[in-house]
Amino acid sequence: MVALAIISIALVSIYRLQSQTISMTNATKFYAIAPMLAQKKISEIEINKDINANGTGDFGDSFSGYKFNVSVSSVTSDILGDASDKLRQIDIKIIFNNEEFIYNVKTYRFIEEKY
Repeated sequence: MVALAIISIALVSIYRLQSQTISMTNATKFYAIAPMLAQKKISEIEINKDINANGTGDFGDSFSGYKFNVSVSSVTSDILGDASDKLRQIDIKIIFNNEEFIYNVKTYRFIEEKY
């Protein structure tokens, strides 16, 4: 009876450790992939010169479960003068598994409007 109690306590501990390991693995995977996906969206905005890239979407079957929210806005700066017309603030939120994990990026880029 005592041996059975000891084994059950040990098994519960082992299962709890296994569960924590899986959870930490998912978090590590997300925080490794999310910055690359955010950089991908920033690069797409810069290449396409899309200053109206506001919206949401996903990354297709390659990264199922990952979604994004993008907001591009103008920034004014007295120091930059007329150059601030091209300055844009880009906010990107990468979401995984129905907001279980969220990664936010805010950056500034000089982007000329596409004509």
